[in-house]
Amino acid sequence: MAVYLLHLLGSPVIQGPDGPVTGRASYRRRVALLSILALARGRPVGRERIIGLLWPEHPSDGARHALSEALYVLRKDLSDELFVLVGDEVALNPAVMGSDVAAFEDAAGGARAEEAAGAYGGALLDGFYVADAPEYERWVEGERERLAHRYAQMLESLALAAEAGGCWPEAVSWWRRLATHDRYSSRVALRLVRALDTSGDRMAALRFAGTHAVLLREELGSEPDVELTGFVAQLRADPPRAGFPPVPEMGAATPPGPGAQPSTPAPGSPSAAVPVRASAGARAEVVTHEPRIPPSAPTQSQATKSTAAEELAQPPEVAAASLDRAQAGGVEEARPGAPAGAGEGGEMESGPWPLVEAAAGGDGTVRAAARGDAVTAGRGRSPRRMWRSARRWGAVRVALVTAGLAACLMAALLPLDGAPGRAAPRYDPRRVAVLYLDDYSAGGELAYLANGLTEMLVDQLSQVQALDVVSRNGVKPYRERAVPLDSLAAGLRAGTIVEGSVQRSGDSVRVTVRLIDANARLPAESRSLTFPLGPGSLFALEDGVTDEVARLLRRRVGREIHLSNLSRRARTPRALDLVLRAERARDDAARIAHGTGERDGRAALRMLGAADSLLAEAGREDPGWPEPAVLRGWVAVEGSRRMRGPLQMAALDDARRWAEAALRREPGGAAAHELRGSVLWRMVVAAPDAARGQPWLAQAERDLRAAVAADPGRASAWATLSQLLRLGGDLAEAELAAHRAVEEDAYLDVPEIGPERLYRVALALGDYPRARHWCDEGRRRFPDDFRFRDCALVLLARDASAPPSPDSAWRLVTQANRLDPPAAAAAAGRPYPAVFRQMMAAAVLARAGMGDSARAVSARARAGVEGDAELRVNFLWDDAYLSLLLGDRARAATLLDRFVAARPAFREYVLREPAFHGVWPAR
Repeated sequence: MAVYLLHLLGSPVIQGPDGPVTGRASYRRRVALLSILALARGRPVGRERIIGLLWPEHPSDGARHALSEALYVLRKDLSDELFVLVGDEVALNPAVMGSDVAAFEDAAGGARAEEAAGAYGGALLDGFYVADAPEYERWVEGERERLAHRYAQMLESLALAAEAGGCWPEAVSWWRRLATHDRYSSRVALRLVRALDTSGDRMAALRFAGTHAVLLREELGSEPDVELTGFVAQLRADPPRAGFPPVPEMGAATPPGPGAQPSTPAPGSPSAAVPVRASAGARAEVVTHEPRIPPSAPTQSQATKSTAAEELAQPPEVAAASLDRAQAGGVEEARPGAPAGAGEGGEMESGPWPLVEAAAGGDGTVRAAARGDAVTAGRGRSPRRMWRSARRWGAVRVALVTAGLAACLMAALLPLDGAPGRAAPRYDPRRVAVLYLDDYSAGGELAYLANGLTEMLVDQLSQVQALDVVSRNGVKPYRERAVPLDSLAAGLRAGTIVEGSVQRSGDSVRVTVRLIDANARLPAESRSLTFPLGPGSLFALEDGVTDEVARLLRRRVGREIHLSNLSRRARTPRALDLVLRAERARDDAARIAHGTGERDGRAALRMLGAADSLLAEAGREDPGWPEPAVLRGWVAVEGSRRMRGPLQMAALDDARRWAEAALRREPGGAAAHELRGSVLWRMVVAAPDAARGQPWLAQAERDLRAAVAADPGRASAWATLSQLLRLGGDLAEAELAAHRAVEEDAYLDVPEIGPERLYRVALALGDYPRARHWCDEGRRRFPDDFRFRDCALVLLARDASAPPSPDSAWRLVTQANRLDPPAAAAAAGRPYPAVFRQMMAAAVLARAGMGDSARAVSARARAGVEGDAELRVNFLWDDAYLSLLLGDRARAATLLDRFVAARPAFREYVLREPAFHGVWPAR
C-alpha cells in the first residue's frame, strides 16, 4: 500500500501517514506537478512537457531550475523514492504515492461501476488554481471533463442495470446522483422523473421536474425538453399511483416491514405526514406503502424509500396534488386585479402576484382569498383549477424566486395534518433540533464519530445566542424511532431540524448536513464537508462542521425572521409581495454587478431600476409603511456605487430624501436612521468639497447612534459607526463599535465586516499582532473575500517586526486581483484597488531595500490614476507612506498636507496614524 495518497477529485490534499501534508510540499505549483504525474498513471512525463504546463513564461534555464527545485523539495519533504527518473523524464512511484484518480479509473476499467462511483469525490482539482499557468489550466479542464464524463457513464450504467432488475428505489438513487452531477440535462431529469413515478413517488417526480425547470430558466434562460414537459403534463393529468398511510402517533411502532400487508387509506381520507427515521445507524427515511398499482406499472413487494430531506420538499408547482388530497368542498376561482401601473424609475410588471390563502369556512369548504385583489367564495371550482389560475398570474415564478415566501405559502396552502382548511402550527425557526447523524460507514465503524459529532453540535450551537437549541436529552428519545415530521416538530417545538450523515471515503470522512424547515416541510439547505482521518484531525473536523452548520442556521433563520418582520409590518399583502419582488431584483443586480463589462453595469442598473419601480408601487399601495421608502434609499445607494461625480451625489441625495420620508412615516425608526447616517457618511467621503460647511458628518454620527440605540442588533449600523469613528480619530470607541458589529450580527447580515473593521482599528492603533489576528480570522472564515488578502498585503508593508517578502507580496497581489478582478472592481465603481495593491507591493520592495524596483512599481501605479482627480487624492496617502520608507520625509509630509486639504474629515485620523508620527504635521 502506498505511503501517501494524493486526493485530486475535489479539493486537492496530500494525505500522509500522520494526516494531511502541509509545508513546502503542499505549495500549489508542487501539488500541480504531482497532479500531472498522477494523471499519467505511471507513464513517464518529459521535463519539457511539465515546464510547458507550469512555467510557460520563464526562460528555459530558469524553468528547468524551478522544476529541479520542486522535485528536490518533494523528495526531501515526502520520500527519496517518490519519483522514478528515466533520462529526461519523470514518473511517480506508485509504491510511494497513490491517487484517488487511479482508484477511480482502475475500478471503472475493471467493470466495477459501483466502486468507481464511490471513489469519485468530486470534480478534478475543484477550486484549485495556479497563477500564470494558462496551459496547465486548459490541461486540467480537459482532464476534468474526461473524468466527469466517465463518472456519468458509470452512474448511468448502474441506473439502467437497476431498472432492468426491477430495483426502482436503487435506480432512483443512481439517477438522482447523475442529475446532481449533470444538473442541466433534461434527458437525465426525464429518466429520474420516470423512475420516481414508477417507484410510486409521484410527488417527488413532480417536485424534481419543477425544480429542474426553474433551474434551466434562472441559470440558462431556457425551457426543459418537450419530452420532459409532456411527461410531466401527463403525470399531472393522471391519478397518482400510490397513496400515503395514516399518520402514526408519536411513539407508535415502526411501519410494517416487507412481509406485512400494506394498508390502503380510505378514499378522501387525509394524507399522512411524512415519517422521519432519526437513527444513528440507518438512513433517515420516508416509507410509502403502495396499496394498488395499475397493471401497466412494475410491481414492488417492498416499501419505497427516499431520504427525509428529499421527501419533505414540496414547491408550489406541485402543491396542486397536495390540494387535491385535501378533498376541499369547492372553491370559486379568484380573479386577478387590475394590472399595476408604471412606477417611478421604470416599467412595472404586468400584474401583481396574488398570494392565495386557504382557510376553513363554517361549512367545511375552502375559501380562496387573493391578497390585494377581489375575492369571491363559493362552490364549483376544484383546488387544482384554483392553483392553475394562480399560476397564470405568475404565482409560481415569484414564489420559487423568493424562497422565504414559498415557505409561507406552503404553510398556508398545505396544512401539516392534511385536513382541509386547518391552519398549520408555527414553530419558531430559531428553535433548532439536531437529530443524531446517520452512520453510513461499513460495519458501523464511524458510529462513534456520528454520535460524537451530534452531541458536539448540540453543545456548540447552544452557545450561539441567536439560536434556541434542543438539548441532547430532548433529542435522545427520537434517536431510534420512526417519527412523523409533524410529531417531531410538535414534540420538540422546533421550527428548524438538522439531520445528516457520516461516511468514509478512503482516508477521509465526509459529513453531510441538511436543514429542514419544519413549518413548511421544505429542505432549506445542505452542505457536504470532507476531512482527512488521522491523529489530531478530530478537532479540525468538529470545528469545521460546527462553524459551517452555525453559519447555515444563522443565515437561514435570519431570512425567516426578516420575512416574518416584513409580513408583520406590511398593511396589505400586495405591498408585501411587491417588496419581496424588489428585494429579489436587488439580489439579481448584486450578482450581475460582479461582471467586468459595460453591459453588466447597465444590466445591474436596469435591475435596480426595476426594484425601484416595484418599491414605488409598494409605497402607493401601503403609504404608511416605511419599508418601501427605506429600501428605495438603499437601491439608490447601490446605484451610486457605479457612478462618479455629480451623478453619484445625485443618487446619494435621493437616498437621503427617502430616509427622511421613512422617518416622517415612522419617527425614530432604526432602519431609516441607519440609512440616512450611512448616506451622509458616503457623501462626506465622496464629495469632501461639497461637505465643507455642511453638518453631514455630525448628523451621520447622530443617526447611526440613534439607529443602534433603537435597535442594538443592527450589526451593519455598528460597522458603519465603527468606520466613521475610526476615520475621525476616535479609535477606542471605534474598536468597541466593531466588536458590537461582530457580537450583534446574529444572522450574519455582514459577517465579513466585523473582522475587517477590527483589523483596521488595530492597524490604526499600531497593534500589528492584533491586526494580524483579525486579518487571519477573516481569511479563515471567508477564504474567497479579497479584503483578507489585501489586509495581509498591508501588514507585509507596515509591520516592521515581520521580515519583508517581495515574493509573498506579489503572490498576495495575484490572489487579490483574481478574487477581485480590477476590471470588475472598476465596473462596480471601485477603480482604485488595483493601484493600491501595486503601491503596497512597492512598499514591501522598499522595506526589502529594493528602492529602484519600488520606484518603478510606483511609477506604473501613478500612471493608473492620471486624469482622475479622486484617484489622485487616494494615491497621495499611499505615495506618502512609500516616500517615508524610501527616506524622503519632507516629501511624505508635503503629500500628507495635500491629502488632508482634499479630505479634511480625515485630519484626526492622519494625526493618529502610527506610521506618520513625527512626520505630519511637519515640524
